[in-house]
Amino acid sequence: MYMTNLFVLVSIFLLFVVNNCVCVDEEDFSEELVLSDLGNGYSYFGFNFVFTRQVNDFNFVIKATSSHKHFNLFPRSISDLAARFRVSEFHLTLSQGYWNHAAWGYASQPQPQGAELWAWLGSHGSESDKVESNWREFVSAVSGMFCASVNAMATGAVATSPAWSYRPEGLSQRGREPRTLRLAQIVNQGVCTENLTPWSRLLPCKKQAGIGQLLNAVKLHDSAYNSVQVHFKPTHRGLALRLAFTAVIDRRIAQLGKADWSVHSLLSRAVSLPCSLATGQTGSRLLVLKRTAPDPDQSAVQPEPLQSYNLANGLKLLDYNLTKMLDDEAKDSVDVKFNFPWTWVPVERLQSPPVVAQKYQIGTGSEMGGVVVAISNRHPSQAINVIILEIVPWQLRMLFHTLELTLGDNLAHKANKVHYQQSVDRVRPAKLELLVTVPPRTSLRVSYRFTKQLVRWNEFPPDANHGLYLPPTVVSFVAPSDSSLRLPVLPQTVLSIAELTANRNATTPEPIFVRLYTEALLVNAPKPDFSMPYNVLCLVCTVLAIGSGFMHNVACKLASVSNPNPADKDATLMGD
Repeated sequence: MYMTNLFVLVSIFLLFVVNNCVCVDEEDFSEELVLSDLGNGYSYFGFNFVFTRQVNDFNFVIKATSSHKHFNLFPRSISDLAARFRVSEFHLTLSQGYWNHAAWGYASQPQPQGAELWAWLGSHGSESDKVESNWREFVSAVSGMFCASVNAMATGAVATSPAWSYRPEGLSQRGREPRTLRLAQIVNQGVCTENLTPWSRLLPCKKQAGIGQLLNAVKLHDSAYNSVQVHFKPTHRGLALRLAFTAVIDRRIAQLGKADWSVHSLLSRAVSLPCSLATGQTGSRLLVLKRTAPDPDQSAVQPEPLQSYNLANGLKLLDYNLTKMLDDEAKDSVDVKFNFPWTWVPVERLQSPPVVAQKYQIGTGSEMGGVVVAISNRHPSQAINVIILEIVPWQLRMLFHTLELTLGDNLAHKANKVHYQQSVDRVRPAKLELLVTVPPRTSLRVSYRFTKQLVRWNEFPPDANHGLYLPPTVVSFVAPSDSSLRLPVLPQTVLSIAELTANRNATTPEPIFVRLYTEALLVNAPKPDFSMPYNVLCLVCTVLAIGSGFMHNVACKLASVSNPNPADKDATLMGD
């Protein structure tokens, strides 16, 4: 009997040990900094910190994260956040400024102005009705984790679910669990060092070693454009998390127009210690992406790279392995210097990307207004299918019957597909998605009108006279890879050197999926005269003060007769 009980206990213990051993997952971390000269005095800094976590056996990524509790490098707070609210994939961006895709090319990871959060939430069986509650709690948790005031995204009046524009970027979970997309944008969300501090604390080496040493918040936020990004998604091997920071610094302001520049001159910091935990596929690297046409001399960038690769579209990649370079005892730090000069070139003369989009406002008055989205296909020979997503706040009631599509000289063009959802006051915004084929060398003009709603007095923001923001239009398409066109200056994701150079000699590179954002518009919404209550209060209080003061004096004070001339009183007393 004793041996039987002992055998049972030993078996349970061994099963527990084996179960925990199986759940031990492999993790790795890599970091990269991509530098590029965008022309006209703008310098691009792309910080990328990539975490991967391999899961050996899982049916669903979120369930696997909830059962694996041991973490070495992968931030456990992000994993717990996704597991608690059943989020299989999410993307958070906090951006300040506007990415000028007409002059700089397409961004590697596009970001709109302000804050954007979109996530795929799972719902299984009877839990499908909890999607909205999970979304609200998830937004609140993200807001607290990154010190961002994005709680307004949790309401249905801001969030929406596009049908075509946003697709999963991670591993597809088709057939395992249904997922629901939620997208929310806040244009006037401010970005400051309070957002960068909790973001940088997720790094294994923080700001003490590796590329994290270059994260000078003062210099990075004092730029023409900067963006803090968090991208979490499942992969075929497990989980992937990418923390990215993008900055475009105007050297005309930062260096008073000096032609030569370096990492230290713009960020006031240099890499002096390698991050020993960056042992992933790419390790710790500094990459310089330059065009071979305007500056074919490789010596224009100093020091000499350890390796260089010729990429497609006339690009050259200079590879600086920070770990190997800092192992050299003669080098205390690594700094890359650019010595080639630059000249100012008007935007009209730049080699623009194949598709350019812009958005502007039409109409006058405080009752109605209109919006025009202009999209140009500048490809010389290929038509491009574009998906247009327009989100209109419920405060601006979109008039669907005024929608007009003008394609070249065709004033009554029809879209291939249309998906429209009317707004409901204080419940949801209006959503319009169009699938349109734009022929080569043709411009598409999409216009509609809206009426401005007069909201309740307690629904106005503190700065009601500032106006109401209209989110940017989202344009999605597959860009043909053509060496004669200005395609994205950076790869879509952080890739290894082998993946970057796998097809460097290919004559026909693969097409690239591009999502770009137009400008956000500021609409002058109707509002009452907020000074009138103040004036009424002042007038009423003044009348009450005068009336009540007079009545108080009559009712409470005693009237007495006094001699106005004291001398007469004294004379009378002496005469008596």
